[in-house]
Amino acid sequence: WGNMQGTYAFVRGIGDPVFNAADPRTYPERFTIRVPGALDYSMTIHVGEFYAQDKWQLKPGLTLSAGVRYDLEKFPYDPKALGDPDLTKAPVDYNNFAPRLGIVWNPDGQGKSVIRAGYGIFYDRTLLGTVDNFLTDYKYSPSFTASFPAASADLGPRNGQFPTDPMLQVNQINTLTSAQRAILASQYPAGSTVRNTGTLTWDDPDRQQPYFHQISAGYEREIFKGVSLSTDYIHMAGKDMFFNPNLNIALGTNDVRDGPRTTPGPDPFGILTRSLAPGEAAYSPNATVRLLTTQYGYSDYDALDISVEKRYSRGFSVRGAYSLSYSRGITAGQGDTPQLQTLADLHLDQYVGPAGTDRRHNFVMSGRWEIPKTHGVTLSGTFRALSGTPFTIQDTTVDSDRNRINFAPLPAGTYEPLPAAGDIVMRGVENDGGRNGAVGPGFMQTDMRLGYRARLGSSRRTLDIFYEMFNVTDHVNFTNPGGDRFTPSSFLRLSGLVGGTGFPRQSQLGLRLGF
Repeated sequence: WGNMQGTYAFVRGIGDPVFNAADPRTYPERFTIRVPGALDYSMTIHVGEFYAQDKWQLKPGLTLSAGVRYDLEKFPYDPKALGDPDLTKAPVDYNNFAPRLGIVWNPDGQGKSVIRAGYGIFYDRTLLGTVDNFLTDYKYSPSFTASFPAASADLGPRNGQFPTDPMLQVNQINTLTSAQRAILASQYPAGSTVRNTGTLTWDDPDRQQPYFHQISAGYEREIFKGVSLSTDYIHMAGKDMFFNPNLNIALGTNDVRDGPRTTPGPDPFGILTRSLAPGEAAYSPNATVRLLTTQYGYSDYDALDISVEKRYSRGFSVRGAYSLSYSRGITAGQGDTPQLQTLADLHLDQYVGPAGTDRRHNFVMSGRWEIPKTHGVTLSGTFRALSGTPFTIQDTTVDSDRNRINFAPLPAGTYEPLPAAGDIVMRGVENDGGRNGAVGPGFMQTDMRLGYRARLGSSRRTLDIFYEMFNVTDHVNFTNPGGDRFTPSSFLRLSGLVGGTGFPRQSQLGLRLGF
């Protein structure tokens, strides 16, 4: 039932003025709503897994391990019935054999040092939210999201003119008018199955299951009694990652943001016209036709991990770990869309960039201390300090590539927020250019725990009393700011908090009975 009442989108960059029927700039510039009815579908995926592994001690201090895993996913659906032009059955990847090999060697023969290495292939699990679109975004559908205007936003309100689309010509915005309901009823009768004018999703007949090659090598050494130092290097290469090019990518007639498009659609891949039934109308140039494919996507990850650990002795233990890592590629997640695509050219060379989840520096320190002369009172805690995640510095004021995707990364340089009083901002942001060329604010948090365990008589029952405090320093952790200069009210302004609330300092007192 999501979006059955509709959603208005308003002009960006002018603040948040109250709707005024006499002021064109306060009118919505687009309206989306689910039609003709609610979404209802059933989804079944069959998963089969097989795994075998063993290890052998070749000689004292030298152990070899080897294994193999097999993964099979079958998503039975009828793509032909859903309007897919080239498929008679859903694709299934049968050859997902994943070997792995590991070795552990104690070179000094005294158990004080170890060299370890490993290699393996790991197949990814398909997120259901990626493939369920095949059951919802098909050509003739009883439920999809329609947009008014269909092509893009109505340019009237942002230019100080009243909107021309009838669905936007309203004197109230809190409920649908009788005129709006009449338009919806005539175009999308309730309970009907009609041509999808929104987003369609097709499957690639050659789609493979995404997988990773992983290589690791490390060394650990006891440097003092009970204290060890370790370092590891990890490399992961992602292959056959999901990607979603638009088969019906727009071609604008000018470089005006959200401006008009060519008509009929250009069909750069030559698939849409091939899928039309005799006498069937051509696809609207406003429709988005996505193809879920693994033909283009890839990712690479490298990390150097260093840790120092003191085992628990003399009443305390402590561990510090640092990771220097770099994750990049052309995919931001399962089913990513090439936002720099123009017609049939995906411009993947320009889309390469850091992953949105990449954190270059990651430091964690934790420890536990039994307070002397307290008969078992312990103090423990964790401190985390992480560098920020990447985001894109861009300006979508104009659509220079005319693909009607509002994505326009700015060149490398130092960028400042646009003037605004009283806001918390990021200043002097260094941008490497391209997708995810800038780095947002970091993250820092300290959590502590004070606890005591009492044994109840001679039985196995125990009583734990503990007090925990999270974010002890009440440090404010922001999410990434807006990176689009088209919206000065959010450009490089810090307003969102991690987790929605920012996890302010909070504490709890607890009891736990064990038996």
